[in-house]
Amino acid sequence: MGSLLEVAVENTRLIVLVDDSRTFSMYIGLLLKRMGFDVLPAESAEVGLKMVRVFRPDLVLIDRYLPGGDGSDLVAEIRRDGDLSGIPVVLVSASDESELAEAADQSAADGWLTKPITPYALHRVLSKTLSATDGRVRRRLRCSWNRKVKIEIGDQALLLPAVSLSEGGVYLRHRDPLPVGTEVRLILPLGEGDLPLSGRVIYQKDVFRDSLRIEPGMAILFEDVDEEILLRLRREVSEELAGDLIEEQGQEDILRLD
Repeated sequence: MGSLLEVAVENTRLIVLVDDSRTFSMYIGLLLKRMGFDVLPAESAEVGLKMVRVFRPDLVLIDRYLPGGDGSDLVAEIRRDGDLSGIPVVLVSASDESELAEAADQSAADGWLTKPITPYALHRVLSKTLSATDGRVRRRLRCSWNRKVKIEIGDQALLLPAVSLSEGGVYLRHRDPLPVGTEVRLILPLGEGDLPLSGRVIYQKDVFRDSLRIEPGMAILFEDVDEEILLRLRREVSEELAGDLIEEQGQEDILRLD
């Protein structure tokens, strides 16, 4: 599965979201907040440019079709401004993928996203565009996860509250965390049913550490994860992040889980 599950707490990053649809801005804004970002919405290119100049965000999401102009023009204007040109910009639209990719390339955008947007598609683009300028970006999408997880160590069994979940691992709250390197067996209570997994403790935080920003507990990296298990974990994370938002959308197809 590659690299270790990241558990460091980052400073909140800021995204300016330029889109004239208040519904889209509301749902994507909520999703981004759950992913750890602060969001400033703007309904026009003019307002969006002012926000970018004042707040110098970590990234700008721009709808391609805006009132009175093309979102690509706003991308180009940001690129022409020497003080703003280094800010990553992503172009968003319901256009055909090839057409949107061409528009993003011509306007020198750093990436593009087609609507409706999945949590993982959003995370992939944000990770790619922010990774060059921000080492705090997580490689794996994670969610807050309020579940009780059974873990087994030899003949001992514990039922521990989870804090967060990703496709790579889980963080469990425990005042007396297991040593790093401890091999464990887990049963994850996913929405689709229990999922047995093996794992290994890769990080621990006890109550006596100086920093109080991470709850006492331990991060467990999943091992021997095949494609079917990976898909189940991704569906669980997506459902936790956006399931309720999708149910509330009604007829406007903004987000999707698959």
